[in-house]
Amino acid sequence: MKKDYSPEKILIIIALVLFAGITFYNAFFIPEVSVPTIIYVDKDNSESENSQSTDSSSDSSSSSSSNSSKTNINTATESELSSNLPGIGTVLAKKIVEYRQYNGNFASIEEIKNVSGIGDKLFESIKDLICV
Repeated sequence: MKKDYSPEKILIIIALVLFAGITFYNAFFIPEVSVPTIIYVDKDNSESENSQSTDSSSDSSSSSSSNSSKTNINTATESELSSNLPGIGTVLAKKIVEYRQYNGNFASIEEIKNVSGIGDKLFESIKDLICV
């Protein structure tokens, strides 16, 4: 007795064998993938801790130090301005505070050049140390 194998039957058998092989492989030979650990770093917190540890004379509640240890010209006191900024003495620091009182907060760091006694040269030397 001769068995008749049609092309459809052969294709179904091949498909079943492939399906069984893939299922067997996935069940037993796929290595377990370890999930990478993600560590979140609070950049704002770490930088403020660094600035507090390096400058022991600054008050922890001081609003003059921003995230990158810059002096905020809108909130700094006269003593903070004169001690943190080169070329700014007590007289100029007093002028900056008076300018703030009469004109309001600085909108940009360039506006500090409106204070009498602060020109382009002095501004260039302190622009990387100040923020608003």
